[in-house]
Amino acid sequence: MTPDPLPQPGQPDDKVIGRISKATSPRIETTEYVIHKNPRISATKLGEYLVTDPSKQKTIVKNQKKAPKVIILRHTKTKLAFSKSLGSSGFDRNYLLERAAKIRAEFSDTDWQRQDNVLSADALEKLADVVDQMDVKDTEKISRPSNGWGGLEMNGVFISIEPTVVFSFQHRKATKIGAVILYCTKDDSKSLSKELNGNCAGDYVGALLLRLLEQKLSLAGIPLPSKCAVVDVFRSKVHMAPKSFKMLLRHADDACEMIRLRWDGIEV
Repeated sequence: MTPDPLPQPGQPDDKVIGRISKATSPRIETTEYVIHKNPRISATKLGEYLVTDPSKQKTIVKNQKKAPKVIILRHTKTKLAFSKSLGSSGFDRNYLLERAAKIRAEFSDTDWQRQDNVLSADALEKLADVVDQMDVKDTEKISRPSNGWGGLEMNGVFISIEPTVVFSFQHRKATKIGAVILYCTKDDSKSLSKELNGNCAGDYVGALLLRLLEQKLSLAGIPLPSKCAVVDVFRSKVHMAPKSFKMLLRHADDACEMIRLRWDGIEV
């Protein structure tokens, strides 16, 4: 089994339910919602936006502008265990299964915690079945900054994106970098495999992940598309940033322009 690494600054804590990054744009708060005045969207929602019809696009943007104030943050234990499972031989499948069993057996004094433990254990068992699809041997983990990775700015829109694991490695006598995002929703209607014109939502999220590494970790190395993975956990699907990532980033840039232009006109 891969030994647990020493705690590092900015790494998730097993007792922390979740973190919400500091707001990057002015906002208005009501008793139930946070209304963002400046355009913003999550990377996974932008991926969904890019492969859906105009009516659904409008709903996605409206829900990003008027966000529920109470957000149930799950899968912290999933992400922590997944990060710890990365060793010199890659992701340790046995470690993930052991953590799943321990989390499933943990005592929980609230319904919320019981549900979260079941979801986390289910997710880790799913991950154990797909980690061999990611070739991450002989990599060195890069610590997450205490305030996160900072997200992306694209055509006037802030894109929130938070890799679960970031790592460096040697490739053709040069230092390269890669990362993995875990997408843990069980809702099959939000699968990242949904396509439009041959490109799926997961392809777009992978391209955005690669762009994040380019912008935030340029001094650490060059991102390699085949090492930028988005795992749609409950569909047991791994999406890698495609070789055509530049074209997909142009699509994302155009989509962000449309989001920015319609943002102020969206009634909330």
